[in-house]
Amino acid sequence: MRGFPYRTGKPDPVLVDAALRRREATQTDQPAAVPLEEMAVKTKKLDVRIGDRVEIDGRKYDVVSDKVGGITLEPAVTQTVDEIVSEKGGRTLTAEEFGEHFGHLPSDGEG
Repeated sequence: MRGFPYRTGKPDPVLVDAALRRREATQTDQPAAVPLEEMAVKTKKLDVRIGDRVEIDGRKYDVVSDKVGGITLEPAVTQTVDEIVSEKGGRTLTAEEFGEHFGHLPSDGEG
């Protein structure tokens, strides 16, 4: 029965052999296929403020506060309710209709 090194005081020869083979397999004399300089991410400094909207690779993002004094990007809400309603051919609910459908939900009182 093979013991654990901390129990027997001796390393398990099978585990040592496997570790040596794993180390040999990962060590190579050949340089990396891609130079490290080409793998680095190039950053761009943007002059943006909270409330701005930026587009990166065809996607729109809103610049918002990160709540610790900085800014961050969030996916932008790109359509207003009126735009969605007109696109889908619907209409905005009246206050009474809204109350009928959603009046049972808790409210935060913000309108």
